[in-house]
Amino acid sequence: MNKKSLLTKCFFLALFLISPIFANDSFHLNLPKEWKKISDASQLPNKVVALYVGKKRGQFTPSVNLARETTELDGAAYAKLAKNYHENLPDTTCRPLGHIEIAENVTNLLQIDKETAWGGLRFLQATLVSNGTAYVITATAQVSEYASLYPLFYEAIKTFHPPTSSDKQ
Repeated sequence: MNKKSLLTKCFFLALFLISPIFANDSFHLNLPKEWKKISDASQLPNKVVALYVGKKRGQFTPSVNLARETTELDGAAYAKLAKNYHENLPDTTCRPLGHIEIAENVTNLLQIDKETAWGGLRFLQATLVSNGTAYVITATAQVSEYASLYPLFYEAIKTFHPPTSSDKQ
């Protein structure tokens, strides 16, 4: 098994098998008031702690979600693992967009394009590691709508503040 394949499998396992426990969801992520926030754990996939849904445009409703998991990796290693994971998915391309600083943490950005039943989807994904927790913010829209939503997605990501270590129990 090559190193890339092993990294991809480890990332997959981390996404679907490890579930951190937090007593307090005191993160901050700002989206327009008209976007509906869903934070009921029974309605969300594993690891997703909040989902924001915008107004439906065409066949697909744009969304922003926040997922988290415990990790021993630093931000650069976690971002590399995420990139490798996406690059190995069928009908998917992944392009690093560099990084920005959010809440004194380096945040890595990826653009992910995927062909789906709804047509082409584009994701802006930000990964940030703080106090042993990886936070993944994923903003999604149809490729045809992405350019008009990108400023909103980017600004929402810039508003993110993870909980401080005293907020996690």
